[in-house]
Amino acid sequence: MKSLTLLFLLVILIGGSSAQNASQREWKIFRKGVSEYQNGNYDLALQSFSLMLNKLPNSALTTANFLMLAKTNYKAGHYQTSLEQCSNFLNRFPKSAYRDDILLLAGNNYYRLNRIDAAVEQWLLAAKNADDPSLAKKAWQRALDAARFKLNRFALEKMEQTNGDAFVRTALSLMVAEKLWSDGKKNQARNKLNTTTLRGMPPQILAYAGRLKNLFSGKMVNEWHVALLLPLSGENAPLGRDFKQGVELAVAKYNKLHAKPIVLKTYDYKGQLIPALRHMRQIADDPNILFVFGPLENDITAACASVANYEGLTLISPTATEAAITQLSANSILLSPTLETRSRILATFAVDSLKLKRFAALTPLDDYFLRLEDNFKSTLLESGAEMAAEEWYIPGDQSFKKQFKILKRIGLKLSFADSVLLEQPLLTQHEIDSSYRAWQKDIREKMKESKTKIDSVDLEVTAFSGLFLPVYREDIGLMASQFAFANIKTQLLGNSDWYDLRELKKNRNYINGLIFVSDGYLNENDWNYRQFRNAFRDRFKSTPSRYALIAYDSFSYISAIFSDDASLSRRGISPAVVGLPDSQGLFRKFAIDQSRSNRAVNILKYMYDQLIPLQ
Repeated sequence: MKSLTLLFLLVILIGGSSAQNASQREWKIFRKGVSEYQNGNYDLALQSFSLMLNKLPNSALTTANFLMLAKTNYKAGHYQTSLEQCSNFLNRFPKSAYRDDILLLAGNNYYRLNRIDAAVEQWLLAAKNADDPSLAKKAWQRALDAARFKLNRFALEKMEQTNGDAFVRTALSLMVAEKLWSDGKKNQARNKLNTTTLRGMPPQILAYAGRLKNLFSGKMVNEWHVALLLPLSGENAPLGRDFKQGVELAVAKYNKLHAKPIVLKTYDYKGQLIPALRHMRQIADDPNILFVFGPLENDITAACASVANYEGLTLISPTATEAAITQLSANSILLSPTLETRSRILATFAVDSLKLKRFAALTPLDDYFLRLEDNFKSTLLESGAEMAAEEWYIPGDQSFKKQFKILKRIGLKLSFADSVLLEQPLLTQHEIDSSYRAWQKDIREKMKESKTKIDSVDLEVTAFSGLFLPVYREDIGLMASQFAFANIKTQLLGNSDWYDLRELKKNRNYINGLIFVSDGYLNENDWNYRQFRNAFRDRFKSTPSRYALIAYDSFSYISAIFSDDASLSRRGISPAVVGLPDSQGLFRKFAIDQSRSNRAVNILKYMYDQLIPLQ
């Protein structure tokens, strides 16, 4: 299908009359080359396209073959060869309809050869000459991105001085202005923009200049402007709505106490990556917006962090937990404890405070949970404890009987080994295994003689001092009852999804004494919480969810960087937040360190229908 699509597009570009002049033999060879190209068989594709050019130099498909030959060499990693073919094509066929494709390809080759300046110039020429709007947009964006991330101001200035094409020279002049601005040379940037001649330039140049003008001419307003980047429609709309309401209540409280108010500008990314990135560019164009609050999801936050890094915007996510996000941008801040922080603190608490030494784990086969368990295990090993048994289950499973049975079998063997080593501490592992097999055989024979049957449920396992059992919230009921049925006597340890009081109460007979890590703890009898809840109900006519509470806590914490006489710029937001003192909200505690993530978590114990904070 892909080869047919490519073939169809090439036929259109070749033109009706030329296509009709091509013989069946020519078409057959060309189709074969296209098919091999699409299938990744580049050596065979090169043979087909070379054959046409060498044997049938006057074919109506010559330019199409030439283009495909250069594209195939590029795909095969022969960048210098492909570049030479691009240059040859432009010399031989200066008026070809493929000229813009060749210019784009030449830029790609230069980029792969690390000749970024030449790549930018070729992409700009492609953007100028392209009849296809999508190709022009692609070439223009590649030129902008390469100039922003790969070239410094001095390289761009040199290119501007030596290039003879008016379009390219104007684009480079605007790129220099943008670099001056990002380097902090505000007046020079404005002068460069104002002295750049834009008369007669096409729409993409004018749009770029307009964007820079908006950025450079930002009028100071007597307000603090903040962007809310939230999923207000789509699958996560209820979550986005809760966060928006929580932030709005925090802002309303701040504005009552201060003369210089916070103004929220809301952007709905619908829970999708592309709208989020589009909004990031819009936000960057508004010079009055100081920082972005959001997004909520890890992957979308990571992508937006890369954009924020270039634009000098601080991105503050209240829920993202991937530590790598802060490595993508020096301006990204995570207000939720990272996966590594949660697992490390829980494991350290289990070893140091609970004095547990031997652990087992049952974990969902999901990347997040597997990493959580891996970090938990690594911390155990560093602390001198051990992970003696590990089992996994597929998300959505209804039965964990098989996994618990395996854990019990391992536990029983460990108990046997413990008892034997007490009597004979010098036994090797091989000798212990042999003794265990002999003991099992003896037990089976005695049971057979006495016609005794023992239900495995009746066999109590005490070999593990702790069982790490991270779950999805919706699995709490199933997991709790099956854990109790397995009859493994151990300290149960869990992740933050266990924080569901309704489910915990339903299953209190199964998991009494459970200890789990959480990003917060809510005392519903606290007077400050009741005041918040009443204010929320008055404003939104509903009871606040935990997400609304997290949003309220998070924005209340951040708003401490503002005051009526504060002087803040975009680049000053991240250092200001990192410099805030530790703070306890209604639910979440904040302790942002130099890693720009929250190192504060809660260790909670569920005991007799009560949640007890342990740390």
